[in-house]
Amino acid sequence: MARAKVLMLADQPQWAYHMIATYVAACVGSAYDVYIDFTRFHRPGRAVLPPWRPGRWRAALQHGVERLKWRRATPDGRYDVAIHLGWYFDAAADLQRIRARRTVKGLYTQGFPPQGMDVDPRDHARTKDLDRNAFIHRYLEGTAAVVCGAPIIQRDWQPALNMPCHYANLALDEQAYSPAGRRPNDPAALVVGWTGNPDRPFKGFHSHVVPAVEAAARQRPGIRLKTRFSGPPETLPLFYKDVDVALIASSADAGPAMFLEAALSGVPAVSTRIGVVDAVLLDGVNGLAVPRDVEAMTQALVRLYDDRALLQALSQRVRDDCIAQVGHAVQQRAWRALLEEVLDAPAR
Repeated sequence: MARAKVLMLADQPQWAYHMIATYVAACVGSAYDVYIDFTRFHRPGRAVLPPWRPGRWRAALQHGVERLKWRRATPDGRYDVAIHLGWYFDAAADLQRIRARRTVKGLYTQGFPPQGMDVDPRDHARTKDLDRNAFIHRYLEGTAAVVCGAPIIQRDWQPALNMPCHYANLALDEQAYSPAGRRPNDPAALVVGWTGNPDRPFKGFHSHVVPAVEAAARQRPGIRLKTRFSGPPETLPLFYKDVDVALIASSADAGPAMFLEAALSGVPAVSTRIGVVDAVLLDGVNGLAVPRDVEAMTQALVRLYDDRALLQALSQRVRDDCIAQVGHAVQQRAWRALLEEVLDAPAR
C-alpha cells in the first residue's frame, strides 16, 4: 500500500514555521512521505526579471539556489494532505500548483485576529474588521482540520469551528537543551534572559521587558538583562548557561520558543499566560505568572533576586513539567493523531 504524501507548507526557509515543518518530518517520517515547501517560492512573477537589471538577476540566482537547497516537493504537486502552517498562506501566495485532497490550516498565535496578515491582498479587506464567524467563513471554510500552536488557542477556537481542531507544535531537542553546565547561582546577581525578534510589538521587548529590567535594577543593582537577537540555532543552548530567569511579555504567541528553550535548560520564567506557557507554568511552583504590566514584572524580578530558595525551587521543577506537558512524546502523538484523523476522513 502506498504511503500517504504529506506536505508541510511554511513561509520562508529557516524561520519558525520551517522549524515546525522539519520537526514534523522527523516525527512522522516513518509512517508518511513528508515534503516541505515554502510560500516564498509560490509568489507570482518572482523569478521573471528583466535582463537590464543585473541586481535583480543576482536575486533570481539566489532565489533558485534557495529553492534547490530547501524545497522538497513532489514532481506533480499532488499530496494526500497539505498542512498550511499559516492560516493565510493561500491568500498571500499563488498555490494553484499545489493540489491536495485535504488541507489543514494552522493557528499559531493567540488572540483575534491571529497574527500573519493584516490586509488580504486579494481585495484589501482588513482582517481586524471581521468577527470570528466571518473570519472562519473567509479563511477556514472547506478545511479538513485546524491545528493550533498551544492548548489555550485550541480551547479558544474549537467551540466556533465545524471541523476537527487539534493542538500540535514542535518540541525542542531535550538533550541539546539541558541544565548541565549552568553556572552556579550568584546571590549578588540575577541575569534576566530574552531572545527573539525585539521589533515585533506583540513580544513586548521594548515596551515591557526593557523597562521592567531597568526598574528592577534600580531597586537591586545586581539585576541585568542578557539578550540574543540572532545567531546560529546550534549555539542557542549556550545562551542559557548563565541565565537565571527568562522574562516573557508576549501578548500573542504560540510558544514562545524562548519559554521552551529556557524551561528545558532549567531556567524558570516570569511570564504572561500565553501560548504553551499557559499549559506548563504553575505560579510559584515552576515559574511566576504575571499580567502584561511593567510594574508586576519588575516586582517579580525583585522577588526572585531576594528569594534564592524560591528561584532554586522553580528551576528544579520547570524542565520536568515542560517535558510532561508539551515535550517530544506529547507532540509526536499529537501530529500522528491529527494525520490519522484527517487522512481517514472523507475529502471535503
